[in-house]
Amino acid sequence: MRIKIALNATPLLAPLTGIGYYIASLLEQLHGFEELETYPFYGATWLRPPGKVMRLSMAAIHRLLRVLPQGPITAVRSAQQQAFDWGTSRYGFTLYHEPNYCPLEFHGPTVVTVCDLSFIRFPETMPLERLRHLERCMPNAVARAAHILVISEFTKNELIALLGVPPDRITVTHPGVRPHFRPRSEAEIAPLLRQY
Repeated sequence: MRIKIALNATPLLAPLTGIGYYIASLLEQLHGFEELETYPFYGATWLRPPGKVMRLSMAAIHRLLRVLPQGPITAVRSAQQQAFDWGTSRYGFTLYHEPNYCPLEFHGPTVVTVCDLSFIRFPETMPLERLRHLERCMPNAVARAAHILVISEFTKNELIALLGVPPDRITVTHPGVRPHFRPRSEAEIAPLLRQY
């Protein structure tokens, strides 16, 4: 039996941040497993990847941004929830993975990725609307999640200490490193060293 995974890939629509790169790499890697079918959700629409899908074209992004509501996070989430519900009823997903903290409603097992808890430790570093959204959603997100993925032991310990998550509900999955991040030979770095 193939496992059908709903994956919220909406952060790929904006300029890529750490979570966007995480999602792009995850989509690329999950495509290699025959027993998995991954369906990326882009905030207003579902795409079934025909191969290596990392980002939408700029034209597709502009079309989606015209469809997506603008304004407060709660209004945007409400519209996204409707599009998400349509896809979940149509495709019959086995599992939902939310890589960006706050999952949409899903009647089935949900896995949530939490990269850090900076909104608790350093609330001054983010816009107020996003901070309020995370404060509202995170307690429910970690309580509802079938399992939580974190990118470090530090974040695991923060979840346990700050949100009271039992350790057996958390798995540390260190992010991978793309092949171009590697030690360089002397011949490769010599021109750069001469330049500077």
